[in-house]
This record gives sequence, structure tokens and C-alpha cells, in this order.
Amino acid sequence: MTDSAYWTDPHTPARGAPDPPPDLLQPLTADEWRAGYKGFLDSPRWKQLRERVLDRDRGLCQCCLLYPATQVHHRSYPEGQWDVPCWELAAICDDCHKRFSGTRWDGQ
Repeated sequence: MTDSAYWTDPHTPARGAPDPPPDLLQPLTADEWRAGYKGFLDSPRWKQLRERVLDRDRGLCQCCLLYPATQVHHRSYPEGQWDVPCWELAAICDDCHKRFSGTRWDGQ
């Protein structure tokens, strides 16, 4: 076995894998994106991640380090994904969230 067999790009589909359906290749409209994101924020998975991040950050806003964190903020959305590793999430206060994202959704 060659070394290259061990070093494959995890984002490359396996040889012989079917092409993704065409609808997956189309960008989402803003409304579709918001609906999907809102659905994720209502999921048990998000509630679990949110609690883990608030515990990890000891309930303190990781932006200003002054006020209690009331939300968990995605630092980024890699490839449009919402279910991200915990290092992509930060506990923040309402004021910092408004200042840096311009939005506030209940349940974040």
C-alpha cells in the first residue's frame, strides 16, 4: 500500500460515490437558510452544544470578559454548516452579540 492511500482529503468523495443530487448544489435562499438555522437552534443537539459551551466558558462573555453570557455565538459557519465543533462557538452577552452580528435570536 502506498503512502497516498493513508493521506486522502476527507472532503473528496470516495471513488465510485454517486454525485450529490442537483438540489444540494444550489445555493440556499436567505429564507431557506434562516429556516434551516432556526430548525437547528430548536434541536436537542444545539441545546446540548449550547450548554457545553456556556459551561466551558463559565458563563462569562468571551468577547468583553465583563458580563454574563446569555447566548452562544457561531464564530463562523464552515461551508454553511450549523452543527460545528465547540471551538467554533463562544459564549457571549447580548450587547456583544448585537455589536458584532447585528442580530439576536431567542434560544441562541
